[in-house]
Amino acid sequence: MLSLSKNRDCICRLARLKFYQSDRYLHNCIRRFAMLRGCRVLKVISFIMAVAMLSGCTGAPAAEDNTPAEPSSNQSNEILAGLVTVWHMDEGTGNIIYDSTTSHNDGLISGASWVTGKKGYALSFNGEDNWVTVAQTFIFHQSAEATISFWINPADTTHRPVFWTRSDNDDLNRYHIFCGWDNQSLFGFDYRSADSTLHEFGEFDIPLNQWTHIAISRFGNDYSIYRNGQLINQITDNSPSVPTYEGSWFIGRRNLTETLYKGLIDEIAIYNRALSAAEVLSIYQG
Repeated sequence: MLSLSKNRDCICRLARLKFYQSDRYLHNCIRRFAMLRGCRVLKVISFIMAVAMLSGCTGAPAAEDNTPAEPSSNQSNEILAGLVTVWHMDEGTGNIIYDSTTSHNDGLISGASWVTGKKGYALSFNGEDNWVTVAQTFIFHQSAEATISFWINPADTTHRPVFWTRSDNDDLNRYHIFCGWDNQSLFGFDYRSADSTLHEFGEFDIPLNQWTHIAISRFGNDYSIYRNGQLINQITDNSPSVPTYEGSWFIGRRNLTETLYKGLIDEIAIYNRALSAAEVLSIYQG
């Protein structure tokens, strides 16, 4: 018979583990203890259960948790509710930006380089031949509420596109989120519907060569634009006809390769709901 004093701790730790009713797991447990001092298999099973009961280690098998894993966070104020994609851009190497949520909406880097960012690493775009391609359809290409949040650090006023929400040569059925307009340091966005109607949402000042946090949310037909945690503008789309294009899109370029973004981008987060002003401020302060 096994020595209780010698083997009690080991067996108790074993009994505390989750018994997922796995045949392989039980088989390994039985085989391990059957090897000790030539014990018979049935005696080992009885001994394990007896010690577990005496030491208060037993209990109903824990239910398996099938809840999707929460996205990882490298900022204390990250808002998780409704977060469907987040690129922290902290890889620091390689040609992939990994989505830290369970959506696995990774982006393929074309030429952009890793540099020190607003938080950890960021991507630097040279305005010539650097961009990222994202496979999944842009969140605003549906009529429900949504938010996109990101940090940018533009280097000049002539290289405009931050996000262009399709990846072919067409200029229809897409959003264009940009900085730099008519050689002015401005940020703005628009969309062109499938019938070629252009919907513009104004521009506002943004500094060069320093980090600015931007968030754009949509609730119904109302768009709210935030700069550094503060509401800058709220615009109603009076005749909505949002793009319906389904497919990949660009970070750092548009359909024409002669107009590419020059500067840094970091911490892009996409939500399937409209964030409140307090939540946007919390992200900015995080």
